[in-house]
Amino acid sequence: MSNIHTFEQAFAVSFPVEAAEWVLDRISGLYGDELLKKLFQKFDIKLKKVFNINVADEVIVGRAVQRMVCSGCFSVYNKITTPPKKEGACDFCGTSLSVRADDDEETVRNRSKVYHNAAGVIISSFRNDKILVEIDGSLSDDKVWGSISSYL
Repeated sequence: MSNIHTFEQAFAVSFPVEAAEWVLDRISGLYGDELLKKLFQKFDIKLKKVFNINVADEVIVGRAVQRMVCSGCFSVYNKITTPPKKEGACDFCGTSLSVRADDDEETVRNRSKVYHNAAGVIISSFRNDKILVEIDGSLSDDKVWGSISSYL
């Protein structure tokens, strides 16, 4: 395969138009609202549903500052909600767990602010197109997934 030189080419390769369904996570942060909308139009991609999982900033901060990551297999743990079976060690590969340097409270709050500023326009657009589904992200993982699944 030849080198990919443009974002547009990368988009076409990464998200084949012929695919029936796929999920993009944090699309605003990755691609930018306007560029993403233009690419969807160019490739004639019609979105059926867009899920906005709402989580209060305080909950996001609380989750992030408790997060631990395995450098071996990249499994993610939370000191409170999903702790490893053996303190400080990954359940899957045994590698030591670490806290990301950017998971301090100030950085997480800043990331959240940047996200809200970036995502606001496209979320409003999806709401106006009547394809936006708001999901309460403060619920358990099973309940959040259950809410999403009910629309699929």
